[in-house]
Amino acid sequence: MSARENLIITCTGADISNNKETPLAVAVLELIECADVLLYEKQNGPYGSHRLLAHHPRQNFNSATLTPGLVFTDHPFTFDQGAKEAHDILQRSIDLELVPTDAGTTKPNNDAAPTLKNLVQVITNPAEFYVGTVLNARIPRIPTKSDKRDSTIMGDGILNLTIDGLSGSSEGRSLLNQLMAADATSEDVIAAWENVRPAAGVLPPGKLGELIVEEVRNEIKCMIEQLPEHLQFLGNGSDVDCSITLPKSKTKCSMRIQNVKGGAITRIRYKKFNESLQLEPWLELAILTLEKQGEYCEAHLVTRTDNPKKPFYKKLILLGNTPEERMKHAHLVIERVEGMYNAALHGPPPYFERASFALSTDNSKVPPNALTRSKFETDLAYSEENAFFFGDRAVDDLFGEIATKNDYKLLHRKQEIPDDTLDQDKPKRAKLYAEHVWNAFTETTPLTKTEVADSFSAFGDAE
Repeated sequence: MSARENLIITCTGADISNNKETPLAVAVLELIECADVLLYEKQNGPYGSHRLLAHHPRQNFNSATLTPGLVFTDHPFTFDQGAKEAHDILQRSIDLELVPTDAGTTKPNNDAAPTLKNLVQVITNPAEFYVGTVLNARIPRIPTKSDKRDSTIMGDGILNLTIDGLSGSSEGRSLLNQLMAADATSEDVIAAWENVRPAAGVLPPGKLGELIVEEVRNEIKCMIEQLPEHLQFLGNGSDVDCSITLPKSKTKCSMRIQNVKGGAITRIRYKKFNESLQLEPWLELAILTLEKQGEYCEAHLVTRTDNPKKPFYKKLILLGNTPEERMKHAHLVIERVEGMYNAALHGPPPYFERASFALSTDNSKVPPNALTRSKFETDLAYSEENAFFFGDRAVDDLFGEIATKNDYKLLHRKQEIPDDTLDQDKPKRAKLYAEHVWNAFTETTPLTKTEVADSFSAFGDAE
């Protein structure tokens, strides 16, 4: 060794496809152990405080590079200038207070009419909408040790793959997309997919790839079988172009409702069930009802559950025995969604995909209860945007924050609580936003219990 002052040794320590840590070579480990012993013996000397290891992800867009302390002690590091700028914008936004809509300051750019995707986002994860659409930014995934997020592999990364991991990958969604677009029968599409996927280079070769294909195939077939028989042929629906006007802003929106068959919307989601998955077909149902001037329409939703043989199924309709009654409820849906859209344009409200439903049904004297807290932790684990804006806040403080006049104004709601009401009796912000959406859901749709239907026992049985 001829190095006198600095010696840098580089080695592969992360998988190039997914940045997962990989074991170091034996020789490198022995060198580290030896150097560690020497540094410990000289801990009071000039070299004792030098850092021995520096981890750098193999992908520039990895969020770990934006964590101070990984590369540089006091500031983030990345080769991606766009990611750096987004990080700086979002870091500054933490200190900004919510600006009233009538303030004489620059307002967000909301000239463009919202898309259907935008409106679905603001009633499921408004923080994601605010970051991606309003700020036009992206928050990389921050490394976490939370056990709330399952081990599902998102995308097609197949190294270190298990069958359970692949069940949440894009394979199921890819097959569903083919079923929706194909003119052939579902059985023919599945058979063609089953023949092609093992040879496409995406799945592992041999028996493991065959098992994965069989597992996805059986689960998709099981999900399709929960639909009414006349809706099980997923590829013969038509798209309906709808035009609605948001009631408060008078913004005209053109939206396309896909896969409609005689007034029935079919949605199969290759995702584990949570209550917010009902909100997309609920909104689509309201839009379609308005387009058809109050005609009877219905939506069918099927999602995954923990048991592949027992998927979740629910049929959604709008309350009303006449076109006028159904139109009234459809208008209420659009009003509530527009309120959430307006609020999300000005910042991320305390509304969450899972926790807000639990909070809307939380009747404890001092919310949140244990269920709401657990759902909130799950929301933080699954959403980088929510973790960024709300992860550092105490749960009691966040859910105990009092609703302001500005919250009501953003939601286009009238404040019904007198100003002299005691603080403990005033509505809380998180509860206000949760009930704004979920009360409208219960007011416009019949109360039906969650349906988890049994499939044929032949599908997916383990011998």
